[in-house]
Amino acid sequence: MTLPYIVMEVLLGDREAIRAAAIRFPDGEVFEGPFHAECWYEAHNKGKVKEDPSEGEYVDLIELYLVDEGFTTTAGRFVDREEAFKIAVSAHQQVPEPPDSPYQYLDSQDVADKYEA
Repeated sequence: MTLPYIVMEVLLGDREAIRAAAIRFPDGEVFEGPFHAECWYEAHNKGKVKEDPSEGEYVDLIELYLVDEGFTTTAGRFVDREEAFKIAVSAHQQVPEPPDSPYQYLDSQDVADKYEA
């Protein structure tokens, strides 16, 4: 069962949790969505990105616009994938990986079902 964002806030209290996938531009502007692809579409729709995200690779757009891909938290912070993973594990949004696993980062599909605009 997926809990809505508001219910998660009540249950977690002051504990920080992952709110959404996000991209951050060098000027500090952040776009959120359930998946990073949705963030790119939103940036395109708002005129921040000229290229249609469906026509190219996101890696090319990341390099072209010097964008950081990460996540926003319930505390209003933008964090990278590695810090997001630690926060998600602490908030019980993600199952921890074994310490020797190379997968100590968060992917948007890991928390997309918890996103609410």
